[in-house]
Amino acid sequence: TTVHYAFFSDYVNAVHQEGIEWTVHQPSDGDFLPYASGDGQYWTGYFTSRANSKFQIREHGRLLRTVEHTVTHSLINALPVNASDAVAQITPLRQATAVSQHHDGISGTEKQHVSDDYLVQLQKGADSANQLTEQLLPQLLAWQSGRTGGITFTHDPETLRNITSGSVVAISLYNPSGWSRSEYQRVMVDRNDLVVRDAYGRLLQSQINPNPSYSVQGANWKYSLHFLAYVAPLTYQTYFVSIDANNAVRGTTQPGAAFISNAYYGLNFTAGVLSSITNHRLLFTRQVTQQYLRYTSASQSGQASGAYIFRPEQASVGIGSRDQVSSSRPPFVSVNFQFADATTTSRVFLTPRGEQFSDTFTAVIGASSTTSFDTLFARVEGGGPTSGGWGQNPTVDFILDPNTPGIQTGSIQVNPPTDGSSSVTVPLSFTPLGAGVTPRIITQIAVSDPNQASFVASAIRVTSSGASIKITRVSEPVGTWQQLLTVHWMVFGDVNLPPPAMQGTADFTVPSDTMVYQAQISVPSYPTSNSILVGVTSADESQPAVAYTVIRNTDSGILVNLACVTDSCNIPSGSRFTISWVMFPRESFSYTIADSTVGLEIVTGPYVQEARQTFADKYAQTIRLYQAANNDDVAAIQVVHDIGPLDSGWEVVTRFTTDISNSLNDHTGVCYTEDNGLEMQRRVYDTYKDEPIAGNYFPFPKRAILREIASDGSDGNVELAILSERSHGAGCYNDGQIEVMLHRRCVRDDGFGVDEVLNEQDRISVTLWLILEQPAESARLHRRLGALHDSPMVPVFSVANSAATWTNLFNYSMCFTRFVFPPNVHLLSLEYREWSNATAVHSGTNTLRGVLVRFQHIFPVGEHPSLSTPVTMTIAAAFPGDTSILNAEERSLSGNQPMSTMSRLKWLTANTTRISDEDSLKATHSNTKASKQNKRSRLPTFTINPREIKTFVVDLVHGYRK
Repeated sequence: TTVHYAFFSDYVNAVHQEGIEWTVHQPSDGDFLPYASGDGQYWTGYFTSRANSKFQIREHGRLLRTVEHTVTHSLINALPVNASDAVAQITPLRQATAVSQHHDGISGTEKQHVSDDYLVQLQKGADSANQLTEQLLPQLLAWQSGRTGGITFTHDPETLRNITSGSVVAISLYNPSGWSRSEYQRVMVDRNDLVVRDAYGRLLQSQINPNPSYSVQGANWKYSLHFLAYVAPLTYQTYFVSIDANNAVRGTTQPGAAFISNAYYGLNFTAGVLSSITNHRLLFTRQVTQQYLRYTSASQSGQASGAYIFRPEQASVGIGSRDQVSSSRPPFVSVNFQFADATTTSRVFLTPRGEQFSDTFTAVIGASSTTSFDTLFARVEGGGPTSGGWGQNPTVDFILDPNTPGIQTGSIQVNPPTDGSSSVTVPLSFTPLGAGVTPRIITQIAVSDPNQASFVASAIRVTSSGASIKITRVSEPVGTWQQLLTVHWMVFGDVNLPPPAMQGTADFTVPSDTMVYQAQISVPSYPTSNSILVGVTSADESQPAVAYTVIRNTDSGILVNLACVTDSCNIPSGSRFTISWVMFPRESFSYTIADSTVGLEIVTGPYVQEARQTFADKYAQTIRLYQAANNDDVAAIQVVHDIGPLDSGWEVVTRFTTDISNSLNDHTGVCYTEDNGLEMQRRVYDTYKDEPIAGNYFPFPKRAILREIASDGSDGNVELAILSERSHGAGCYNDGQIEVMLHRRCVRDDGFGVDEVLNEQDRISVTLWLILEQPAESARLHRRLGALHDSPMVPVFSVANSAATWTNLFNYSMCFTRFVFPPNVHLLSLEYREWSNATAVHSGTNTLRGVLVRFQHIFPVGEHPSLSTPVTMTIAAAFPGDTSILNAEERSLSGNQPMSTMSRLKWLTANTTRISDEDSLKATHSNTKASKQNKRSRLPTFTINPREIKTFVVDLVHGYRK
């Protein structure tokens, strides 16, 4: 036997040689998300954890893209820059953005000090890269090499704070995309008398709005200057800001207004809240409302919500354990449950859940109000509260007074017995449920003094309009029964309740004397996350009082323990009980974040309209519309959320509720999100998850879509698309609703390796963009805008005496391509890599080797009738017009392996026969050969298919030298 150190490839090859037939996972089968490692352990928190870090990582990646382009253009134009030195200067940013993609980096599941260090390294990388850009850009734009007139370039926005009447601030924007773009830029300023002009002195569309006091982006700045910039593909374009009070356009507040609009949309507000959106192109209006809500992080018992796990508090709340009990105090545990928002009732029903087969507990209500209630919880197993401690971790299912047709509820007062006994029987009356309908009764005892005792109740002598309720005090060594009780009651019939509520009953006869009797109840298939309430009816008054606890529930039945509560008591043989049960979906508590009145301020102007909403202290947002007809780059509604710092234990979402029906058969919520920033997945709400909220959260890295579903299950005619600038979690639970998690701050570690609480205390600004359109048009818009958001135009500032002075020294518009990319192909990467020799000069021309360029087809198959098609284009589109391409070699996605040398294994799958690896290799490179035939051409072409990314390493000659 020979043993050698094996690589992963050895394992893969060994498995391949076994000839196993594999089942192929189809895209329609989903993407396995969300992951769960156990009950209540859904790995959906990390979709949003460390929201600020997620933004900074992505934002620095966007900056890196622009810097890479600038370095590449500088080398192509033979600037006096050493290629190795330039690479060394951008390497810190390359490394920082790469390291932060670690699975405990971008996910937000690192420790706080590690997260802090990621941000430090990103900033150091950005500083180094910005310094390089500030050195290269004057040389790149200068008409004459070395002649810059002493003008310096900087990324520091403070330049705009120091503008004077005798100067202009030049803003140079680089468009790293292959498309022309016309979009509004927003820069911070400290005065409202500024205008923006082009190099010819023509006024641009610009408007100055005062910054709201809550603005995170505008902190320490008085105003925002918005101006419309048109920039051709791969072009540096410069605009000039100057003081001109006569021509400055200022936004004005419109008291009492509740509407904003542009050429694309009209937004109505009611009571300060968005109420509808009108699409002006298609002339339709849809009801769209928006709320801020927060979940409470699960922390009282069981699985906690943390960096990995999202688990909001639900109607099942753990109460912890009682491990030690003093000899002078009975072993009761009192727990307080708080509601963040006042409810309409203080009537609460609950049933204990145990974790071991012998567990039986009592649970009575103590003090209660519309905002909280106390529970006295005791373990009972055949003879009253156990004299020793108990270490189990039971839970309690509870619901507030259900407002459900077919269910009657009420309360009766019970005085203590006058004869010193431990039980009393009281009458209960209710409205008859109808002819032939048998009443089912559930009771809940509320005590006035939870420090005295616990109690149990059971129904006896049930009729069509009433029953008797027997209340028994659980024995304990402290005094006699003296306190006043309240018995809450719930009555329903043996008929179907309105869905999703369910009910039933089962009769049992105890076969032999026993301390604990276990009753197995068959239940139709149901979600195991449901809250279960149980009530007991005794055959007659002589039977012993029992406590009851749900021990186990599956999707086919529940197991209920019954235990006698009086001293030295067994449940005797022949005892007959009826167990009634009712189930409700277990809902996670989400609380509205809003004062009684949402503050609304409308700011309008010819180019920008804003609705500024203040929901509560620390929770505000600006909804912004830009004016520009027939301009796809402004065809979205911008929503800027300014939130935080969060209160401890808050997980904040924004929820959109619409009249777009997205129900599919018996599924109440269907939406679409991406799983990798590329491919949309249909997300169907699964009612059978044990965590109905967290178990139906999905990753939202760039876009989420709420699409109308027709009655036959096909796509309807309208959708609401949401774009983001960082990753989030998203879920859709009800018809017409979709919510986005914005920020999280937990109170306990979730136990999955971070070993510290996710205690994010940042105040953050989160931007979403909304598109309400027909699906095909929506896809055209959100695919383009999503790509442009990842390729922003980063401003670089410089100061001159006048625009004429600046343009005398620098080229105000410098383009590095003579092509405009097809609308479905995005320039994903353009960067110089030291694959081989750096830069060599031959016969007066500049030869540059090792430029990596990636092209991305941004549409998947079938998403758009004309744009989801293959495209043939030239590699030369990524380079200046006088560039000759010496060689273009197609590489793997990472760029480190030529496609011509790649060898892919062919796997045996169902309904196929094995294809030889040699034949597979030939098929793999059939498209590559077509490109290689033209590699010596000045305009080598390639074909890119929907959702494909093609990577090339290019050697080229540029005929121009500064």
